[in-house]
Amino acid sequence: MCKKLGLIGVLMLLLNACTTVVTVTPQHYRMDRPEVDSRSFRPNLALGIAASETMALEENRDSGGNSLYPLGRVGLSLGHGTEFSVAMVDNAMRYAAKWQFRGQRAEQSEAGNWSQALSLAVELSDSEDAVSCNYWCGLPRETAWNADLALYDLAWIFGYRPERGWLLYGGPYYRVGRVDGHWHHKEGDVVTERRIRSDGEIYGANLALEYRFGFGLGLTVEGIYATTRFDSFRAGEPRQSQSDAFLNFLVDYRF
Repeated sequence: MCKKLGLIGVLMLLLNACTTVVTVTPQHYRMDRPEVDSRSFRPNLALGIAASETMALEENRDSGGNSLYPLGRVGLSLGHGTEFSVAMVDNAMRYAAKWQFRGQRAEQSEAGNWSQALSLAVELSDSEDAVSCNYWCGLPRETAWNADLALYDLAWIFGYRPERGWLLYGGPYYRVGRVDGHWHHKEGDVVTERRIRSDGEIYGANLALEYRFGFGLGLTVEGIYATTRFDSFRAGEPRQSQSDAFLNFLVDYRF
């Protein structure tokens, strides 16, 4: 009896290994301070660790959970409280523009300064997978898919400087996104093709604490709580939703 149960368990594992789940992986980091340099063409470079969340676009499927990836970011002030930045985490690229409309600028900020900024961003990423089963299935079968994710982001950032070297900041943000891709399944001689299409949204808030040394080097730790919702790409299935908290770290240098 035990041998039969063991054999059934092994077969189930093999069959599960022959399945693939359509997923997307939004990045969950902000670390975007509200204070901007008033001078034009002042660069800043950043390296850190950022969280991402894999989400299944199918009902009752394991999402794969959260992961941490290296973060790289380059920013450039453009004058008049504006800044443009490009960031990369795993295979996701984020392009952002920020405008500080209240408070002292970064190079002038003193203790007690309250600042506010608005940020607009777009994040682009892609995912794919393919599996095949030739020996353990009734008929040979293969499944492959690819999906492109575009997220459009609006954030309202508040900041307070309790002391010269410290900056506490954060605020709410909202992201709307779309997934577009292709799903292919072949079992025996029967081929099924399907377009992957899903609309979604992410909303949350962050709180970050930065300490900046006198020579331009800064350290930041950030906490985020966010809810992610996307439509299932299969007709008739409910919208997928999950909420989670994330922790991120950043080291940056402002010239």
